[in-house]
Amino acid sequence: MPLVIDRLVRSRRKTIALVVEWDGRLTVRAPLEMPERRIREFVEKHTDWVAKHQKQAQKHAPSPPKLFTDGEVFLYLGQACPLTIIPRQRAGLQVQGGFIIGFDSDTLSIFQRQLEFFQKSGIVTAMVGLLQAPIGTRLYKRMEREGRLAGPSTGDNVDGTTNIIPKMSLEKLQEGYRTVMKALTSQRIITPAS
Repeated sequence: MPLVIDRLVRSRRKTIALVVEWDGRLTVRAPLEMPERRIREFVEKHTDWVAKHQKQAQKHAPSPPKLFTDGEVFLYLGQACPLTIIPRQRAGLQVQGGFIIGFDSDTLSIFQRQLEFFQKSGIVTAMVGLLQAPIGTRLYKRMEREGRLAGPSTGDNVDGTTNIIPKMSLEKLQEGYRTVMKALTSQRIITPAS
Protein backbone atom coordinates (compact mmCIF):
# COMPACT_ATOMS: atom_id res chain seq x y z
CA MET A 1 0.00 0.00 0.00
CA PRO A 2 1.55 3.34 -1.04
CA LEU A 3 2.34 5.93 1.62
CA VAL A 4 0.13 9.01 1.81
CA ILE A 5 1.99 12.29 1.46
CA ASP A 6 0.08 14.70 3.68
CA ARG A 7 1.98 17.78 2.55
CA LEU A 8 4.38 18.47 -0.30
CA VAL A 9 6.56 21.56 0.05
CA ARG A 10 8.59 22.64 -2.95
CA SER A 11 11.49 25.06 -2.61
CA ARG A 12 14.90 25.89 -4.08
CA ARG A 13 16.50 23.01 -2.23
CA LYS A 14 18.60 20.40 -4.10
CA THR A 15 17.57 17.28 -2.17
CA ILE A 16 14.41 15.58 -0.93
CA ALA A 17 13.64 15.49 2.78
CA LEU A 18 11.03 13.44 4.62
CA VAL A 19 9.57 14.86 7.82
CA VAL A 20 7.24 12.92 10.08
CA GLU A 21 5.36 15.57 12.05
CA TRP A 22 4.52 15.19 15.76
CA ASP A 23 1.05 13.89 14.85
CA GLY A 24 2.37 11.32 12.34
CA ARG A 25 1.61 13.27 9.17
CA LEU A 26 4.21 12.94 6.41
CA THR A 27 5.66 16.12 4.93
CA VAL A 28 7.89 15.85 1.89
CA ARG A 29 10.22 18.71 1.00
CA ALA A 30 11.43 18.61 -2.59
CA PRO A 31 13.18 20.74 -5.24
CA LEU A 32 10.95 23.00 -7.33
CA GLU A 33 11.52 21.22 -10.65
CA MET A 34 11.65 17.60 -9.46
CA PRO A 35 9.01 15.41 -11.18
CA GLU A 36 6.35 13.93 -8.93
CA ARG A 37 7.29 10.44 -10.14
CA ARG A 38 10.82 10.83 -8.64
CA ILE A 39 9.38 12.17 -5.39
CA ARG A 40 6.99 9.19 -5.16
CA GLU A 41 9.87 6.75 -5.87
CA PHE A 42 11.95 8.34 -3.09
CA VAL A 43 9.07 8.10 -0.61
CA GLU A 44 8.39 4.44 -1.54
CA LYS A 45 12.11 3.64 -1.14
CA HIS A 46 11.95 4.98 2.44
CA THR A 47 8.66 3.33 3.47
CA ASP A 48 10.23 1.49 6.42
CA TRP A 49 11.82 4.69 7.77
CA VAL A 50 8.52 6.58 7.53
CA ALA A 51 6.56 3.73 9.16
CA LYS A 52 9.08 3.55 12.04
CA HIS A 53 8.84 7.30 12.71
CA GLN A 54 5.04 7.37 12.39
CA LYS A 55 4.88 4.59 14.99
CA GLN A 56 7.11 6.66 17.32
CA ALA A 57 4.86 9.70 16.78
CA GLN A 58 1.84 7.64 17.87
CA LYS A 59 3.60 6.85 21.16
CA HIS A 60 4.00 10.58 21.80
CA ALA A 61 0.46 11.55 20.86
CA PRO A 62 -0.88 14.50 22.85
CA SER A 63 -2.31 13.57 26.22
CA PRO A 64 -6.01 14.07 26.87
CA PRO A 65 -7.09 17.51 28.10
CA LYS A 66 -6.61 18.26 31.79
CA LEU A 67 -9.68 18.20 34.05
CA PHE A 68 -8.09 20.25 36.88
CA THR A 69 -9.23 17.87 39.58
CA ASP A 70 -7.61 17.37 42.98
CA GLY A 71 -4.61 15.06 42.68
CA GLU A 72 -4.31 15.36 38.89
CA VAL A 73 -0.64 15.40 37.94
CA PHE A 74 0.94 18.25 35.96
CA LEU A 75 4.53 18.50 34.77
CA TYR A 76 6.32 21.60 36.03
CA LEU A 77 10.00 22.12 35.26
CA GLY A 78 10.31 18.39 34.54
CA GLN A 79 8.75 17.34 37.86
CA ALA A 80 5.41 15.58 38.28
CA CYS A 81 3.35 17.80 40.58
CA PRO A 82 -0.09 16.80 41.86
CA LEU A 83 -2.72 19.54 41.79
CA THR A 84 -4.11 20.47 45.20
CA ILE A 85 -7.48 22.23 45.22
CA ILE A 86 -7.88 24.63 48.13
CA PRO A 87 -11.63 24.73 48.83
CA ARG A 88 -11.57 28.25 50.29
CA GLN A 89 -10.59 29.75 46.95
CA ARG A 90 -13.19 30.69 44.35
CA ALA A 91 -13.59 27.98 41.69
CA GLY A 92 -10.94 25.89 43.43
CA LEU A 93 -8.02 27.90 42.10
CA GLN A 94 -5.56 30.08 43.97
CA VAL A 95 -4.69 33.01 41.76
CA GLN A 96 -1.10 34.23 41.88
CA GLY A 97 0.66 36.84 39.79
CA GLY A 98 3.85 38.74 39.23
CA PHE A 99 3.70 42.49 38.60
CA ILE A 100 6.27 45.12 37.71
CA ILE A 101 6.16 48.80 38.58
CA GLY A 102 8.38 51.46 37.05
CA PHE A 103 7.51 51.49 33.36
CA ASP A 104 7.82 54.83 31.58
CA SER A 105 4.03 54.91 31.18
CA ASP A 106 3.45 54.48 34.94
CA THR A 107 2.11 57.56 36.70
CA LEU A 108 1.71 58.13 40.44
CA SER A 109 -1.73 56.48 40.21
CA ILE A 110 -0.14 53.09 39.38
CA PHE A 111 0.32 52.19 43.04
CA GLN A 112 -3.36 52.59 44.01
CA ARG A 113 -4.52 51.03 40.73
CA GLN A 114 -2.40 47.93 41.38
CA LEU A 115 -3.81 47.50 44.89
CA GLU A 116 -7.37 47.88 43.59
CA PHE A 117 -6.66 45.34 40.88
CA PHE A 118 -5.35 42.80 43.41
CA GLN A 119 -8.46 43.17 45.56
CA LYS A 120 -10.97 43.04 42.68
CA SER A 121 -9.36 40.09 40.91
CA GLY A 122 -8.97 37.91 44.01
CA ILE A 123 -5.23 37.51 43.59
CA VAL A 124 -4.04 35.80 46.74
CA THR A 125 -0.31 35.95 46.11
CA ALA A 126 1.11 38.96 44.31
CA MET A 127 4.82 39.36 43.69
CA VAL A 128 5.46 43.02 42.96
CA GLY A 129 8.82 44.33 41.87
CA LEU A 130 10.52 47.34 40.39
CA LEU A 131 11.48 47.26 36.73
CA GLN A 132 15.10 46.35 36.12
CA ALA A 133 17.13 46.22 32.90
CA PRO A 134 19.32 43.10 32.83
CA ILE A 135 22.52 43.37 30.79
CA GLY A 136 22.09 42.27 27.18
CA THR A 137 18.37 42.97 26.93
CA ARG A 138 16.78 45.46 24.54
CA LEU A 139 15.62 47.44 27.57
CA TYR A 140 19.20 47.67 28.85
CA LYS A 141 20.44 48.87 25.45
CA ARG A 142 17.65 51.47 25.22
CA MET A 143 18.32 52.76 28.74
CA GLU A 144 22.04 52.92 27.95
CA ARG A 145 21.35 54.92 24.75
CA GLU A 146 19.11 57.30 26.69
CA GLY A 147 21.63 57.70 29.52
CA ARG A 148 19.16 56.26 32.04
CA LEU A 149 21.16 53.41 33.57
CA ALA A 150 21.95 53.82 37.24
CA GLY A 151 24.22 50.76 37.39
CA PRO A 152 24.02 46.99 36.99
CA SER A 153 20.81 45.08 37.68
CA THR A 154 20.69 43.07 40.90
CA GLY A 155 18.65 40.43 39.07
CA ASP A 156 16.11 40.52 41.90
CA ASN A 157 13.18 42.70 40.92
CA VAL A 158 11.56 42.39 44.36
CA ASP A 159 14.46 43.81 46.36
CA GLY A 160 13.09 47.34 46.09
CA THR A 161 15.83 48.61 43.80
CA THR A 162 16.05 49.46 40.12
CA ASN A 163 18.98 50.11 37.84
CA ILE A 164 16.88 52.42 35.68
CA ILE A 165 16.46 56.15 36.14
CA PRO A 166 12.65 56.26 35.98
CA LYS A 167 10.48 58.89 34.29
CA MET A 168 8.79 59.58 37.63
CA SER A 169 11.28 60.50 40.36
CA LEU A 170 13.14 57.61 41.95
CA GLU A 171 12.00 58.77 45.40
CA LYS A 172 8.30 58.70 44.37
CA LEU A 173 8.76 55.27 42.72
CA GLN A 174 10.39 53.75 45.81
CA GLU A 175 7.87 55.40 48.15
CA GLY A 176 4.96 54.06 46.10
CA TYR A 177 6.54 50.62 45.93
CA ARG A 178 6.91 50.54 49.73
CA THR A 179 3.26 51.60 50.09
CA VAL A 180 2.14 48.74 47.83
CA MET A 181 4.31 46.21 49.67
CA LYS A 182 3.07 47.39 53.07
CA ALA A 183 -0.56 47.12 51.91
CA LEU A 184 0.02 43.65 50.46
CA THR A 185 1.42 42.37 53.71
CA SER A 186 -1.39 43.82 55.82
CA GLN A 187 -4.15 41.38 56.81
CA ARG A 188 -6.96 43.33 55.15
CA ILE A 189 -5.39 43.14 51.67
CA ILE A 190 -4.25 39.53 51.67
CA THR A 191 -7.59 38.12 52.82
CA PRO A 192 -9.00 36.21 49.80
CA ALA A 193 -11.95 37.82 48.06
CA SER A 194 -15.20 35.94 48.56
